[in-house]
Parts: sequence; structure tokens; C-alpha cells
Amino acid sequence: TYAASGVVKGLVPSQWAIDESQGVIRVVTEVMIDEDDDENWWGSSEIPDDVQLAVLGQNGSHLETTGSVSAEISDEEVFAVRYVNEKAYIVTYDVVEYWDPLFVMDTSDATAPVLLGSLEMPGYSGYLQMIDGLASGSIN
Repeated sequence: TYAASGVVKGLVPSQWAIDESQGVIRVVTEVMIDEDDDENWWGSSEIPDDVQLAVLGQNGSHLETTGSVSAEISDEEVFAVRYVNEKAYIVTYDVVEYWDPLFVMDTSDATAPVLLGSLEMPGYSGYLQMIDGLASGSIN
């Protein structure tokens, strides 16, 4: 049955970017910017600028953003998202430089999620698999 709906900024890259945990909804989006592009005859194009993780809580029939955190991704796309406990692991891909940044975001405080860190890796990653023992939160 319908319970609530809400709006987040940006584009949800896949169904794996949405998660429910401990009464809140977590959504990873690509936030776009309009940028003049001399190569396109129509004048501008939208390119990803930030990856954002929004945490939404239910207020009656509305889902309202209780907190959010973002990281700059300039010209990258979100390729994989994995939620483990209070953490979100996000891989983006830069099609020009051929490298995969991995972002780790903590949502343990739904009103103030934080970017714990990032790692740049060469190559391509389209799937995140947690290894037993490491998924328990021992990676900070």
C-alpha cells in the first residue's frame, strides 16, 4: 500500500541506489549541472557534477530529506552502489581517464551523513562484493 513519497535532487542511477534501513530511505543520485558545450550544436549538455546520498524520513504522506552528503565527481557516472549497515559504498567511473573512485559514506546519523573517504583506482568496477568479516564494519 502507498505510504509516502518524496523528491530527491538528481538522477537515481539504478534500483541498487535506493535502500531502506532503520526506518529511513537512503538514495544515491547523480546531480547534474548545465554546462556550455561548444561541440554540441544545441549549445549545452548535462554532465554529472556531484554524487549525493540523501537520507529521507517519513512525515505523514511525505518523505522529507533529513540529511545529505555529496562528493564532487566531475564527468563521472555512478556505476555501483552497495549498502552495508550504516555505510554506503559508491563507485563512479571516469570514461575519459579510465579510473574508478570509490566513496564511503556513513549514514549512522540520519540528520548528518558524512563522507568518510575516497580511493581512486585504475580500471573499471561495476559490482561491489563484501568479503565476510569485512562487512561487519571493521573498515572505517
